[in-house]
Amino acid sequence: MTAARANCGWAGVASAVFNVSRQVGCAIGVALFGALLTSTGGTIDGLDASAVIAAVAFLLASALAATAGRRADVAQAR
Repeated sequence: MTAARANCGWAGVASAVFNVSRQVGCAIGVALFGALLTSTGGTIDGLDASAVIAAVAFLLASALAATAGRRADVAQAR
């Protein structure tokens, strides 16, 4: 979505920013879930907490994506 909206001269930069943000987000997520796994009482408790947090994050991201998609459609219709 970032690269698609970028000016032709900046498409490479937009693509790079998207890829870097995705990689940084993955690294932070792995680190946080790893820390959560080791800080709880046991492995199963950590896995349960990680699964709940991941599910909530997924639902929030889905709602945000749906909202952003609708806003883009409304803006194009005008």
